[in-house]
Formats: sequence, C-alpha cells, structure tokens
Amino acid sequence: MNGTIECEFIGRLGQPPDLRTAKSGKEWLCQTETVQGETHDHQ
Repeated sequence: MNGTIECEFIGRLGQPPDLRTAKSGKEWLCQTETVQGETHDHQ
C-alpha cells in the first residue's frame, strides 16, 4: 500500500469540505457525505 486511501461512491455532501493541514505539513480533506444504496462487505 502506498499510504493513500481510495474509494468510490455516489452521495451528497452534508456540508462543505474542509481542507486541513496535519502537523507533518501534509494536507488532507475532511468531508461528510450521505450515501444511500446497497451495502457490500468488500475491503
């Protein structure tokens, strides 16, 4: 694994995304989504 998380889904944003910066200086995005549909137990 290369240190990234990848995912794909269809949903609606619960609020505007918030761009944050970690103590290490890396930027990351905090967001809330509402997703509706079938569930799958894939990892």
